[in-house]
Amino acid sequence: MERYEYVLLNKEMSERLGIGISTLRKWAASLEKNGYGWEKNEDGTRYYTRYDEDTLILFKTLVKEQKFNLEQAAKVIVSRRQGGRSLERAGGALQENKKESPNETHSDTRSLNPISTEPSVLTEEAIQSLMNYVKDQEQLNKSLIEKIQEMEQERNSYHALLEKIEDERKADRELLKQVGQQLKRQEERTNERDKMLMENIRSIQQLAAAKEEERKKKGFFSNLFSR
Repeated sequence: MERYEYVLLNKEMSERLGIGISTLRKWAASLEKNGYGWEKNEDGTRYYTRYDEDTLILFKTLVKEQKFNLEQAAKVIVSRRQGGRSLERAGGALQENKKESPNETHSDTRSLNPISTEPSVLTEEAIQSLMNYVKDQEQLNKSLIEKIQEMEQERNSYHALLEKIEDERKADRELLKQVGQQLKRQEERTNERDKMLMENIRSIQQLAAAKEEERKKKGFFSNLFSR
């Protein structure tokens, strides 16, 4: 028996999944947005095959049990299940169904063979495979998080080192400033001392010159009165 053994419309599929039609449409739209291909009729109505039902069961498991959001669930499922989908077989089933029932109007169910109410035998395998994939992704994410944390620690250490170097530079600049101020004060004191020394020298020279002048005058008068 071909894998795609029946074709369903929205109402029948929503009943089989135990969800509302609006919820089914949201799930289908999310899958389609992320690259999942649906078989549609001329007016754009989606048809669901056994493969699509398996896909939606996986989607329900991720959303309801694993608490994925719609976007996350769609990305995971498309990455795992899209490669096995055959639109030609699904389309062929749909075309064969239309040929067998040319006068049938749209109904909730278009069956090529009696529809089994039992779950697909592939569902458990597919769910286990998907769970293994999710676990692998979680392990990969854990490794990435650990690597990011290591890089963050290295970055923090690097910033701490830069801050330490900057603090040392500030201390060096402050020390140089203090040394410059001390040198400036020493220079000012030296200039003041030199100025006072020069003034003392000039005072001594002036005093010596005055004494010499006085001595000369005394010698002149002594010579004058001694004649």
